[in-house]
Amino acid sequence: MFHALFSFQGRLSRAPYWGYSILMIAFVMLALLGLLWPALKQVGTVSDAQFEILIEQAAFWPVIIITLLTLWPSLALMAKRFQDHGKSGMLAIPMIAPGIAWTIADLVDKNSLTSKVAIGAWLIAVVISFIYLGCMRGTVGPNQFGPDPLDRTSDMMPGAPASA
Repeated sequence: MFHALFSFQGRLSRAPYWGYSILMIAFVMLALLGLLWPALKQVGTVSDAQFEILIEQAAFWPVIIITLLTLWPSLALMAKRFQDHGKSGMLAIPMIAPGIAWTIADLVDKNSLTSKVAIGAWLIAVVISFIYLGCMRGTVGPNQFGPDPLDRTSDMMPGAPASA
């Protein structure tokens, strides 16, 4: 688990990528729910405008902290998936940058043009990431980043017949 979430070395197939991604999403959702719970308890006791202000005030630092906590693992997972495709792991940076820009722009002024452009770029990056990293099989066989993570023949004893 440590290698998958914190190392930029090697390759990662789709199943572990999805598993760790879902684990991180669950962490983010539970952390936000826990940190925003005091504001959420105010539903029905304050006006909608007051509730929105409460949520914005309560979410500012938690969103920044959670973004920082999940940044490295997100980059590591994406880098290893790009490497599984034979591409540089550095491609993870332009894929994650729009999300960071959107988070910052939204915290500063969610109605700004910058925020709207950043969310559009983030949505494009999410779709590309979903299709390319989450759905498409990586390079078959070894590549410059390591052996194929789906190749089970490397686990066999020397001289053992390959299974069909």
